[in-house]
Amino acid sequence: MKLKRMLIAAVLVAAALFLLTACGPAETSATGYTVTFDYNYEGAPDDYTTTVEDGGVVTPPANPTRDNYSFDGWFTDAACTTKADFEYAITSDVTYYAGWTQTSASVTFDANYSGGTSTSVSVQIGGTVTQPTAPTRDGYVFTGWYTDAACTTEFVFTSAVTGNMTLYAGWEEATGDTVTVTFSYNYDEAGDYYSQTINAGRRITKPADPSRDDYAFMGWYADAECTTEYNFNTFVQSNTTLYAKWLMIHTFEAEYVDMTGKIGVGWSSSVEGIGLIDVDNMNGGASNGFYVGYMYVNGNSLTFHITSDSDVDGCVIVLRLTGEGSDFTLSDDEMPITVNGNEVEYETLEFTGVSDPTTGTRRPFSNFVINDDVSLREGDNEIVITIDNEKSLGGTMNATAPMFDCMYIYTNADIDWTEGMCFESNLDGLRD
Repeated sequence: MKLKRMLIAAVLVAAALFLLTACGPAETSATGYTVTFDYNYEGAPDDYTTTVEDGGVVTPPANPTRDNYSFDGWFTDAACTTKADFEYAITSDVTYYAGWTQTSASVTFDANYSGGTSTSVSVQIGGTVTQPTAPTRDGYVFTGWYTDAACTTEFVFTSAVTGNMTLYAGWEEATGDTVTVTFSYNYDEAGDYYSQTINAGRRITKPADPSRDDYAFMGWYADAECTTEYNFNTFVQSNTTLYAKWLMIHTFEAEYVDMTGKIGVGWSSSVEGIGLIDVDNMNGGASNGFYVGYMYVNGNSLTFHITSDSDVDGCVIVLRLTGEGSDFTLSDDEMPITVNGNEVEYETLEFTGVSDPTTGTRRPFSNFVINDDVSLREGDNEIVITIDNEKSLGGTMNATAPMFDCMYIYTNADIDWTEGMCFESNLDGLRD
């Protein structure tokens, strides 16, 4: 009997333990996952980490900042090829990586001799660096800035800066017979732009192009009247002054052109008249915030009526353009340009880096020099840009065309137009 009671008690204990296990609190286990946000560059702050429950979603931290870089978002890989989607449930430990685009670079000017000093400046990516004042060194003359310490490759200051770089000063022992070369801004009260001392019998090193508000720099000349362009292959034997040539920049916005009766098409629809004018809301950099698009119809044209106070030669025509859809080219046969009925020859225009418009971004507008020797007559002038090709970009388009921001004309003649006053009302319905 005692044995029976012991067996019954054992069964009851076992049952109780089973019930406690089945119905009581669960054993403690890790139900969350570690989510790591890696700032993804050398010298970055410590990673940011957080814990997310199984099946939950993570909220990323505040956007990080980094000197000389813009933050592009979080990615699933360190190479930043796949954008992170924070709507997906977290089911395991995961790491996200910050993506960066360099926006400015450090350019270091190295004196390139023992005891010499170095200086650095910050330059926007894609911009150019200003040439500093020529350094001096006892017993030597400065020969220019080079991309290597051995001074075998001279740096061209019109080159776009694409990343951090060091430029090295070049030196040549002074022969005792030196000359001074002065570069003059060549307009009232501007003074000198740059000067350098070189050994007599050497060639002059061309400095970076100077800049001037509302003017385009057209080169260095041997005389202040800018009648003789200087040849930088000349060997200099005496002190020399070179003079900058300037032409005033006149801007004619495409959206001010008379659009009456014009028909344009897009990927799937057509527009008429001022419907060809669009707002630049995709970071294209249109100079007035508007541009003319939808020109994808063979025979479409833009006509600019320009008045001049005199007959003038040597005018420069520059178009500010971009494209959409895909890369393309346009020759002067496919988009002829005429000035007073005379065709203007120009090199084929190449539109590269064109993005798909569905991405929400656009290749920035950029300047294309069409011709630097155009003549205008006193009084009225007519400049016509015509689409004359059957290269469809797809959809309802039957021709290829750029998007037009504006036309620049460089000249010191007094030129103007009436469209800016008469057709500014084109934009009234678009400003909001």
